[in-house]
Amino acid sequence: MLSLKNISIFIWLLFSIYHMTIVSISHHGRITIPSEIRKKYGWKDGDKVMIIDHPLEGIKILPHLSDKELESILDKETGIKIIEKISKERKREKEAEKDRLYMR
Repeated sequence: MLSLKNISIFIWLLFSIYHMTIVSISHHGRITIPSEIRKKYGWKDGDKVMIIDHPLEGIKILPHLSDKELESILDKETGIKIIEKISKERKREKEAEKDRLYMR
């Protein structure tokens, strides 16, 4: 049975692993992306983002890519380099999170 203490611990762990913010949806369907996230990704007023509804992972917000950027990603050699770079970066992030979470 979940106690209030267990729920609090779960929420704390979730917040420590992911940056989570609660935002409201306006009657026009608009949300405001928090400033710290916009700064982190360098998003400015007027920039476009893609909203992806993934069946297993939920909603994701990603930067919109121009046709030229998409072509370079779809180019096999460039795409492989980008995937390798992202994989290495994600591995470093996961290790840093483990270190932070378990205070190694």
